[in-house]
Amino acid sequence: MMANPLIRRNLLLFFRDRSALFFAMLGVFVVLLLYVIFLRETMRVNWATVPAAGELLDCWILAGMLAITGVSTTLSAYEQMINDRATGIIKDFSVSPLKQRWVLLSYISTAVVIGFLCTVFVLVLGLAYLSFVNGFSITMLLVMQLLGLSLLSVLSGASLNLVIVNSVRSYNVFNSIATMVGTLSGFIAGVYVPLGSLPTVAQTVIKCFPTSYVAALYRRVLMTDEVNNSFINETVAQRNDFEIQMGIGYELGRFPTTTWLELSVVVGAIVVCFGVALMKQQAEKR
Repeated sequence: MMANPLIRRNLLLFFRDRSALFFAMLGVFVVLLLYVIFLRETMRVNWATVPAAGELLDCWILAGMLAITGVSTTLSAYEQMINDRATGIIKDFSVSPLKQRWVLLSYISTAVVIGFLCTVFVLVLGLAYLSFVNGFSITMLLVMQLLGLSLLSVLSGASLNLVIVNSVRSYNVFNSIATMVGTLSGFIAGVYVPLGSLPTVAQTVIKCFPTSYVAALYRRVLMTDEVNNSFINETVAQRNDFEIQMGIGYELGRFPTTTWLELSVVVGAIVVCFGVALMKQQAEKR
């Protein structure tokens, strides 16, 4: 594959810069810190009548952290593309035999690889915590589902971030965008504030972003069995209220989303975002 040397080069540059890796994961660490210090106890009080509320909430925050990781790390990975534009290196690629689509593909592939590795890292730590502290049951099926979702999450983050930064040529502008995206991703994933606690307008805006559906899919996989156990003696209305409040699926109009609908939204967003980026590149060549 013609883009392989560029992918290796981008990966080496990223992982050599430890500060880049730290700031790529900073948003996840902030979420974890906020959850441990503020959110967990407050939310446990709100759901005090729910059996094993602490275990449910731990699964909930892990789902949100995984969704955020797919956004923040892929955006950080595109920093090399911005650096190459700012320093003029990308112009050297344009006069080489390497076609521009392969150069773009190398940046996308780098973002996907970095995002997936970081997501798997968070996933391993999160599952280890759930297993040792809460006795969470980890099966091969669960691991395969989460790895598949991790790849989907990273592709979603890489495609959306590519659309956002595809026209950026200034490092300062990129840093401003990274700060904004890092802040908003926590709200979009429904981590800083549970979705059901937000005004209707805010909920509608959040549902326009594929990251919110990625978070919902993670919650379905991680929380379904826990919710079944916790609400076995509760009414269907109580269970539904909990799921809507915590973002385990959404309501579009009067209709609740399903796993397949959420998957379709995410896959559709990936195709559209990558398509827009490629069309923009073709238009620039003309």
